[in-house]
Amino acid sequence: MKLEWEPVVFLGLLGSGLGWMTWALFISEFPNASPWRRGRKRFLDSAEELGFDVSRENCTATKDVDGVLLTVGIKVVRDKSNSIVMSAQLPLPEVPSGMMVAQEMSVWGGSRALGAKERTTGDPEFDAVFWLQCDDEEQLRGYLTLPRREALLRWTDQVPTARLTEQGIVAERIFFTPGKMKEATFGTFLSGLEGLVREFQGGEPGEDKPRGLAVGEMQRRFARNTMFIWLFWLLGSVAVPSFDVVTNLIRVSSGLMVLLTFGLYRDVQGSRVLLQGVYAFLSLVSCGVLVLGLLESAELLSWRFLRLEESQVVVFAIIGSLTTLWLWGRRHRLKALDTLRARTRGAGVGALS
Repeated sequence: MKLEWEPVVFLGLLGSGLGWMTWALFISEFPNASPWRRGRKRFLDSAEELGFDVSRENCTATKDVDGVLLTVGIKVVRDKSNSIVMSAQLPLPEVPSGMMVAQEMSVWGGSRALGAKERTTGDPEFDAVFWLQCDDEEQLRGYLTLPRREALLRWTDQVPTARLTEQGIVAERIFFTPGKMKEATFGTFLSGLEGLVREFQGGEPGEDKPRGLAVGEMQRRFARNTMFIWLFWLLGSVAVPSFDVVTNLIRVSSGLMVLLTFGLYRDVQGSRVLLQGVYAFLSLVSCGVLVLGLLESAELLSWRFLRLEESQVVVFAIIGSLTTLWLWGRRHRLKALDTLRARTRGAGVGALS
C-alpha cells in the first residue's frame, strides 16, 4: 500500500500548530504556575547579578543610573487572556510635548497611509530606523542631539521595544510561554536598558560601532520575517495534492525565496540585489496571472488558463491584488533598506551633528 505523504505533512503541521496554541492558551490561564514562577526567579537573579536592587515580593528591580531611577518589573496583565509582561520605565525631564520615538515597524506604515505626520531629524539612518512624532519639530531636533541619537541607535538591537515618550524611556517584552523567560533574555534586556539610559543621560559610550549597523539589523529582521512567510507558503503548497500551474509556481518560487531570504539574513554577497530582482519578477508574474484570470472569467480569451468557477472570481481578484501589492512592497522596502545602508555605511558622524 502506497503512503500518500502530502496529507501526513499537512496533518503534522496542523497538529504542531494546534498543539502550540493549546499549550500557550492553557499556560496563560495559570500565571502562578511553577513554569512562570521559575521564569520570574530567573529575572530577579539576572537583575541581582547586574547590580539591581530587587524586590522578590513585587517582582521588580531598580537601579540608580546617573541620578535617575530605572525600574523594571514583571507583571500579569489581565484582559480576555492573561499576558506576562516585563516592563521598564525611566522618567526623564524636559521631554518635548507629544514626543514619540519608537523603532520602525509595519504598523507605522499604516499610520502614514492614514495621514499621520512623521517628523525627521535630518539623520538618514536614525530617521529610517525610528518613527518620530512631536508637536514641534524644532524642539524634537534640539532634544535629539547627536549623542542621544547615537545612544538609541547603539542599543536598539538589545532593546528593540524601547520607546521615548513624554513620560521618559519605556520598554516592554511580552512572554506568551514561560520557555522564553531565560537568563540570556533578561540579561540582554537589562544591560541594554542600562547602557541606553546611561548614554542617553550623557555618560561615556560603550564600544564604538560604525554607522549602518542599525539598518543592517532592520534588514536581517526583514529577512527573518519574510523567510518564515515563504517557508509557510512552501510547506503549505507541498501539502496540497495538486499539480496545476499556479500551485507548481508557488512551490518553485517559495523554495527559491526561502533560499534567497536565508542568504540575505546571513548577508551573503549579492543576495540583496538578486532578491530585489526576484521580488520584482514575482510581482509582475502575479500581476500577469491576475490579469489573465480576470480576462478569462470575462470570456475575453479563446483558451482557458485557470478555469475559475464564477463563485471564485471575486476571491481570486482580491487575493491576486493583495499578493501583487505585497510582493512589490517587499521589493520596494528591501531596495530602500539597501540604499540607506549604502549611504550610512562609513559615514562620518561629524556631518550629522
